[in-house]
Amino acid sequence: MKNELIADAIRDEIVTGKYTPESKLPIRKELMKLHDASKGTVQVAISQLIKEGFLESRGVMGMRVCENPPHLSRYGIAVPYNKEANDSSWDNFWSIFMRSAGQFKSKNEVDFKYYYGLLDDEKNVSEQIFEDMDKRRIAGLVLLGHQRLPDNLFRKFYSTSTLIFSFEEFNNSNLKQIWFDYYSLIRKSVEYLVGKGRKKIALITNTEMPSEYIVSFSKNVKEFGAISHPEWIQGVCLCKLGLPWTVNATRLLFSENQKSLPDGIIILNENLTGYVMQALSDKHIIAGKDVEVVSHCNFPSRGIPPYNVKRIGFSSEDCLLKVIEMFSPEVKNKIPLKRAQIEPVWENHID
Repeated sequence: MKNELIADAIRDEIVTGKYTPESKLPIRKELMKLHDASKGTVQVAISQLIKEGFLESRGVMGMRVCENPPHLSRYGIAVPYNKEANDSSWDNFWSIFMRSAGQFKSKNEVDFKYYYGLLDDEKNVSEQIFEDMDKRRIAGLVLLGHQRLPDNLFRKFYSTSTLIFSFEEFNNSNLKQIWFDYYSLIRKSVEYLVGKGRKKIALITNTEMPSEYIVSFSKNVKEFGAISHPEWIQGVCLCKLGLPWTVNATRLLFSENQKSLPDGIIILNENLTGYVMQALSDKHIIAGKDVEVVSHCNFPSRGIPPYNVKRIGFSSEDCLLKVIEMFSPEVKNKIPLKRAQIEPVWENHID
């Protein structure tokens, strides 16, 4: 339709810089003549661009480009599942990240658009995302939980302005990437436990965690003069039916049938922490006394923190600041940032 062609043309002129933020558009009569269109057709196109956030009416001052048009200030955040899915397929990090995004935009000149249900074929969410990216309605996309997507869908994002989060560096030069320094988190956790006088250290994590981190754990335990055993390293699937088995895995770690029991434990994924603490309570094992507990956590967390659990993890605000930096327009003579690492912080160091 002609109104869509007009909207596309004006949008392109804004994106390419012909009309800069807060600059004035030609009056309607000029637009009608320029596009050989009726007043009504031009108005529909203008209304569409106002809805998208590119234009705003200043009354007698005319139509102007917004101060922060979406191609410069709006970022998409996409997740595989429908909003806050009421099962364990929903990762706690997604909730924390998006909640922080809502607070972040109120303090900064940015906005976020959320896309839920990438795996829901009937919703055609991916088509909406690609259309928004093609028409520059968003400056870039943060794709959460990319590991849950089928390969054929994930590959479609390779040629787009997309950023992913991951456990480790992802070998794809097309995607922007932020990964979390779990090597440092593991080392700091072991060092803390040894500093507390704990020498027999267990680890419980999710089975999706890269095996290199398990190797790193064992090396750090040895380096700091502590001990662990293969049977003291347990993994549980982060899936609806798998998570409750964390309780039994923890019971096995602290079974009285063992010759020796751990006096320190590292929980490498916060989704497991509640189950671990439940199992310790069931066995009347007191955190901070019988066993020292260090748990991964995404900050800022909600609710009451577990009693006597030392938490270390990654700040969602640090992530958001890095996202904005990586999507910012390229600066002359400066190589655009495509890879970044987030360092772990202790809970008491969070502002």
